[in-house]
Amino acid sequence: MSITIEVRRADGYIRAARRAEDYAWLCFRGAYEPGDSIRVRVPEPGRTLRVSADECLREAEVHLSGTEFEFRVPFGGAALGYCPKAFLGEEHLITARFALPSELACVRNVAENPLDQRFENGCYPHVTSNAETRGEDVFAARNVADGCAANTSHGAWPYLTWGDNENPLAQVDVRFGRPVELSGALVFLRADFPHDNWWREATLALSGDRSLRLSLRKTGEGQRFSFPPVVTEHVIFRGLVRDPDDPSPFPALAQLMLFGRDV
Repeated sequence: MSITIEVRRADGYIRAARRAEDYAWLCFRGAYEPGDSIRVRVPEPGRTLRVSADECLREAEVHLSGTEFEFRVPFGGAALGYCPKAFLGEEHLITARFALPSELACVRNVAENPLDQRFENGCYPHVTSNAETRGEDVFAARNVADGCAANTSHGAWPYLTWGDNENPLAQVDVRFGRPVELSGALVFLRADFPHDNWWREATLALSGDRSLRLSLRKTGEGQRFSFPPVVTEHVIFRGLVRDPDDPSPFPALAQLMLFGRDV
């Protein structure tokens, strides 16, 4: 089955393209310009791909809702959400291949997607929130699933986090785009103490009105939770209870890793 990779301008002009069977690569020679996007297209919807949009980014496992997805090359404030070496220069290698059945069957972090962006770009997992601190990209919901757990500071990469913007009803919604079987979670709170507060409790809300309550600790280490396998299409991180004795108004989440496999 074929895979097509394109680099497009905002007006739709195709700056470079390549099509191949099963495994595709595109070497784009030229500097990216504001408005450019990387597009990956396949003939059938509902396929899962392994995509590298830049040699400085982690390879992403993305599940397509349709037959293509778009990644907008970041500029300005959006660029602060990525390694500062990414997308620079005039030589860029982009790769895409179909995920192997053995990869989909193994237990892994099914929430991770370093190519997720704020808009609906046709691929999952996709992370959204009802609150983001000042609307800044360095505090965007997508940061909790970018695969980087650096959490002893805050701001630009690699210390990207999600902040609740002092909203007591704040939550993060991770959508998988298909059913997955979860069996565990690893939570990294931001630990830029004493700047930060922290959450004593949180809830993982699942499909079918099911939920799991988490008891958290004030630590920068990953906090692991295991539970009997459960099939769900989303996880909502909510019901956040901050430490009332900590004067800081700034609890934050660095990474939400959800371990499972495709059903």
